[in-house]
Amino acid sequence: MSMMNRRDLLRALAVATAAGPAAYATPLTLYRGPVQFKHGVASGDPGPHDVVLWTRVTPQGDAKHGDVAVDLEIALDPAFREGNRLLPGLRAVASRDYTLKHVLRNLQQGTDYYYRFHSQGSTSPTGRIRTLPQGEVDSLRFAVASCALWSSGYFHAYDAIANMEGLDAVFHLGDYIYEYGSAAGDYGMRIGNRIGRMPEPAHRLQSLADYRQRHAQYKSDQQLQRAHACAPWITVWDDHELANNSWHSGDEATEEEDSAPWNAKKIAALRAYYEWMPIREPLANDRQSAACRSFRFGDLLELFMVESRLTGRDRALDYKQDLQWDGDQPDTASFQALLENPAREMLGAWQTDWLRQSLSQSVAAGVNWQVLGNQVLMARVAAPSVRSAMPARLWEELLGRLSGPQRERVLRNELLSAHDIPSNLDSWDGYPAARSRVYDAIREANARVVALAGDTHMFWANELWDDQGRQRVAVELATTSLTSPSYGDYLPEAPIGTAMAARSREVIYNDPKSKGYLDITFDRNHVTASFISMSSVTEKDYTASTTAQFTARRDDGKGQVGGVVATAATGPDRGAVARGPASMT
Repeated sequence: MSMMNRRDLLRALAVATAAGPAAYATPLTLYRGPVQFKHGVASGDPGPHDVVLWTRVTPQGDAKHGDVAVDLEIALDPAFREGNRLLPGLRAVASRDYTLKHVLRNLQQGTDYYYRFHSQGSTSPTGRIRTLPQGEVDSLRFAVASCALWSSGYFHAYDAIANMEGLDAVFHLGDYIYEYGSAAGDYGMRIGNRIGRMPEPAHRLQSLADYRQRHAQYKSDQQLQRAHACAPWITVWDDHELANNSWHSGDEATEEEDSAPWNAKKIAALRAYYEWMPIREPLANDRQSAACRSFRFGDLLELFMVESRLTGRDRALDYKQDLQWDGDQPDTASFQALLENPAREMLGAWQTDWLRQSLSQSVAAGVNWQVLGNQVLMARVAAPSVRSAMPARLWEELLGRLSGPQRERVLRNELLSAHDIPSNLDSWDGYPAARSRVYDAIREANARVVALAGDTHMFWANELWDDQGRQRVAVELATTSLTSPSYGDYLPEAPIGTAMAARSREVIYNDPKSKGYLDITFDRNHVTASFISMSSVTEKDYTASTTAQFTARRDDGKGQVGGVVATAATGPDRGAVARGPASMT
């Protein structure tokens, strides 16, 4: 698909999803029957003086005759006594599935506000806003989340996020919904059938109605509603908001690139995302607004959200198709030539240029930290040999319990572990030239970068080094899934975390089994990440605990960000390793 066609597709999406003031200006027939607020409230994309507010109104009768009138109430306290004001005349638009999105303006910087909606005698739950601060800022606290498969468990991590105190924002790095159905072999249904969490609709998502129904199901969850209400969210999609392993012109099941069915599904998925998420609407002539954007938290931190999935990414390589074998020996030289092709893109040239300029401007403005909000892992991770890290008898027992596809994947990784090639071609490891371009931008700006990631369903603490292995470019803190299964779930007794950390220089810590989120704090000199794990996601009762904690200094005295250092004990097979002075600065 050409870049011009991708731009046209984004323009079409922007037109389809636009709901600015003009959408409310036309006098339309209003539905005046009873309504409910079944899907909670949400805020997102905060600025110093504005924020996006969201809700969805559910008409209780035949609502085919019009939109629903909604009033917005704002105050400085949750009891709505201080600074209370009412903004009447908003609309939940029928053509947007009765969702309402409103950019609230003229707010004070660095201030907490509370909001709720009213319609036809019904009142929504209350939400809390925190606008971005300006000027000098001493500390900030964020939650980082990713990968919530409905059928694989309860959203306890969202509930725990809602209980955090002093939260400035929630960063969600993708896979907010999943596209799978409820057939016996569908992803996550082994657990879903056991605990009674069945995705709606029951089939794999294809149409706009399908994606809307799945978003509605997710936002019916009370734990997720609490998390949305507690603070503004800054979000980006990954692949499962559309389809597994998607790229700009297809997904893993695509037989014909840039086909009409694929483009229709892509537009449907993104339209539903913009309708149901508290994210600013894309502009018809500005593709940047539909992908990358930045948020400056005073002089302490600037967050750069990048879109690494649908606008710039080329098709990922595939071991089955692209790696040739001579008996049990892979042709790694030919494969590396394909992998390192400099024309292969992850972000696209235009987005890489935007990031380069934005990093330089942030540093020039005196911002202390630059944070990369990114869907997939950046660290170099080679496949570890799990077999060599455990007794042979236990290894054979584990293999015997796996399904055919799971066993094939495990055995493939064992073969690859003898060679210096990536274990995950869907991550930045599958696009090394594109990653080098981002690293060059970081070094040119002299930025102090913390990269955030999701996607892998594992916790990680990594150090990112340049291609020569001489300079630490950034540190990476990656969150596990909220519920989605991981490699550690399939091989629960295998010491995967230990093997991961021992195999790859950049991996300081890996936990392949826990489910939860990251609790990250920044001050002038340090970033600290607490890895918060749920006791269970398949039982209705849970406890949340810190299973590991790592910190990194802004500057190690050598002109680069410091290495990650463990500041709390790690449990069994939560593979933390010490690599000597280089990682302890």
